[in-house]
Amino acid sequence: MPTMFDEAARNAMFARLDRLTTTTARRWGGFTPEQMVFHLNAQMRNVLGEIHVPPRPTPPVFKWPLFHWLIIDSGMPWPKSTPTAPQYLSDSPGELGALVAELKERVHRMVANGEAKAATVHPAFGPLSGPQMGRLVWRHWNHHLTQFGL
Repeated sequence: MPTMFDEAARNAMFARLDRLTTTTARRWGGFTPEQMVFHLNAQMRNVLGEIHVPPRPTPPVFKWPLFHWLIIDSGMPWPKSTPTAPQYLSDSPGELGALVAELKERVHRMVANGEAKAATVHPAFGPLSGPQMGRLVWRHWNHHLTQFGL
């Protein structure tokens, strides 16, 4: 499974992100392009320890290693329009260009910090290792960029 810690995979995601405009139409869900990039930024802020997103009530299966494998490593498509933590949402996210620049900068900081420091307690899945987070971030970006046909 690709990871944001791999330069080629990361650069490919950046290239897809760079094709996003304020008028890019979504294929599903309710996000505008700006809200989607805010959402990805919020995930990165959580990974970097800039915000704390408290655990959400989830079924016990969400903490199981097999479930983590299905979500992070299997390549199975994710469900569309899944509820997310309120900290990952904004009705007034800001200007797209600034949001994209912030997002790329946060990814570069995560990479510079190294995989070990990317270990995070995910609000739904519980503790994840740094390598798992690198793959989950890649999957999350892929899901949302696909949402916008990118």
